[in-house]
Amino acid sequence: MAELPRFRRSVGLPSSFGLQSVSPSQTSAGKLAAGLGTAAQGLGEFGVALDEIQKSKESAWVTRATGEAEVFSADLEQRLESEAIEGGDGHVDAFQSEFGAYASSISDTAPSDRARAAVDGRLLGITARGIRRRGAFQARAQISKRDADFSAGLDSQNAVVRTDPEKLEQVLLTIQDDINGSEPMLVTKALEAGQDPLTFIENFTDAATADAMEAAAMGLAESGDIDGARDVIDSIRGLDESRALAVDFAVNGIEADINAAEDNVDSVEVYNDTTNAGFGLAASGEITQQWIDQNAAILNDSDLRDFGTLINNTGINPRDADQSVVGDLLARAGSPGSDREALSYLASNVIAKDDFAAILAVRGFSRDAINARDAISNELAPAEFESSEIFNDSIVEFDRFVAANPGADREALRTKADTIATRGKQDTARKLRATLPLPSSLQSRNSINMESVKKAATSLHGALSSGKLTPEEAVLEARKLRAWSEMLENQNAP
Repeated sequence: MAELPRFRRSVGLPSSFGLQSVSPSQTSAGKLAAGLGTAAQGLGEFGVALDEIQKSKESAWVTRATGEAEVFSADLEQRLESEAIEGGDGHVDAFQSEFGAYASSISDTAPSDRARAAVDGRLLGITARGIRRRGAFQARAQISKRDADFSAGLDSQNAVVRTDPEKLEQVLLTIQDDINGSEPMLVTKALEAGQDPLTFIENFTDAATADAMEAAAMGLAESGDIDGARDVIDSIRGLDESRALAVDFAVNGIEADINAAEDNVDSVEVYNDTTNAGFGLAASGEITQQWIDQNAAILNDSDLRDFGTLINNTGINPRDADQSVVGDLLARAGSPGSDREALSYLASNVIAKDDFAAILAVRGFSRDAINARDAISNELAPAEFESSEIFNDSIVEFDRFVAANPGADREALRTKADTIATRGKQDTARKLRATLPLPSSLQSRNSINMESVKKAATSLHGALSSGKLTPEEAVLEARKLRAWSEMLENQNAP
């Protein structure tokens, strides 16, 4: 039975209140009605307060559930990406299935319909963002697989034409058909590289054509048809002069092997002595027609052509030389065939006479000098540091040290090599500091140090989990930070 409201004793009755003037509303029934009305008003206010408390609890639950769902989504995406098959088939479906099941379990535990509606809306947003990111990943994986399949197809065609060079024309038609069928993929690659699609496809076609021609030239040379190989090389020259030079050098090697097999050891020694003498004359600019005529019976067609080109040829200024080619030749100087290859580049005005002389000088180095020189090459490889000039200058400096100090022992050679390599790495680091792409989390190039790079790298996971960065943006940021980290390590190298 409900208890009637009671008045407190401290509440007094008005002085005018008397038994003689009691109105109906002041009877026991009237007091009961008034008390019930007051109680009802108090309960209504209390109910509003309870509802606000309930809303606060629901809001806290929704916030916590949403945060946990964001973390689950990020971890799920990372796991699915690591487990993705080639081409990314089923990647989006896997995310939808697993995250959908997780979202349903969260929704089922909602403390109220109102909380369920709120969390369902947020889970839907997380799902949509995850599907968008996974869709982008799957699309890239599919493009990558198509690219790999396309490249494998081109390699297969090249293998065919190397085995049977007579199929070159047929293979070139097949390659063109493949390129035409893959035009959308090539356009995408061009746009990603920031290049004009038409120019990109034209260059790609030329490169694929040159690949097939190179395979045919090598196949012809290996079968003994050197003249046929050189005819194909002439066709390559119209597409890529540098490629033609490289293939010509390879064919020269095959021709030399064939000649060596046909001739005795004495004739090979005569050939080597003659070409070595010619290399020296080429480096000093003293090749003459008389010398070529005297040795015409010993030299092959390529030798006669290259040496003949150098008659009265003043060459190019070292500043105009292709530094990437110079660096590659310097790195391999002293190895079999490197001098002959360098002669081809000299005759084509790709490198200068000073470069050629520097390459020839390595032939007289001791084993200790070669080992120390190789150590510099390993530390300052142009492909790693993207600075051919620094690499070339470092190698030439060491070569000049060896030439000026013919009696230097192993320790002196190694000490000089270490000094040159350290300075080269530091010079490269300074150059890269001014050119490396700047990570978005770092503001000033000059203030970046290893501590700030590590701090930025540590914050990447949080930025990814919070949605501030997409997985693709996080990967790009990580690559930039890694490049800066490697640069700083080289800059601080002892």
